[in-house]
Amino acid sequence: MGGESHTADGAGRSGTDGDRVTNAYEAMFRAADDAMFLLDVVRRDGEYEFTFKQNNTAYQQQTGLTEDAIFGQTPRELLGDEQGIAVEANYRRCVEEGTTIE
Repeated sequence: MGGESHTADGAGRSGTDGDRVTNAYEAMFRAADDAMFLLDVVRRDGEYEFTFKQNNTAYQQQTGLTEDAIFGQTPRELLGDEQGIAVEANYRRCVEEGTTIE
């Protein structure tokens, strides 16, 4: 049962230059005033699975959800079925359209 796996941040770099870029990216992510999170997107059998990986301080302050609380959780696990299903639909739309949504 293979599947495609994508990291939502797209920072798949290696080596010294890649490490510097990744470290700079991580610092900007952590310091941003906007609430942000990263998630893994895996597609299996035509269905997407979204799993939270990381959030920044602004996200934690606005939601009360720590990084430990979200790590490895799906939207349904974290938010409950009703809200999780709606969130997953929005994420699916982002992936399929290849753009952000408001």
